[in-house]
Amino acid sequence: MANPAGLGGFKPGVSGNPSGRSKELIEIRDLARSHSADALAVLKSIALDATAPASSRVAACEAIITRGFGRPGLSLASEGDPEPLEVIVSWRA
Repeated sequence: MANPAGLGGFKPGVSGNPSGRSKELIEIRDLARSHSADALAVLKSIALDATAPASSRVAACEAIITRGFGRPGLSLASEGDPEPLEVIVSWRA
C-alpha cells in the first residue's frame, strides 16, 4: 500500500510483511545457532595453529573477536579534529 502523500512507505499500522518471518528462516537460524559452539571451536583451532597460514589465523581471530564484541564503529573524526564531522544527507524529489 502506497503512502497517500506519495512519499513512499506504508500507512501507519500497516506492515510491509504482514505474514511475518518465514518459518524456514527461523529454522535455519536456529540450526546455525545450534552449531555455533562447534564453529567457534574450529575457529579457535585455526587461530592457535602455528602451521596454518597467517591470513587464516588472522581471519579466525577476527571472526572470534567480532562475534564476541561486535564490529568496531566507524569514526568520521581524525586525530586533532576538535569535533566529529557532521554529515547531512538530504533527498530531493
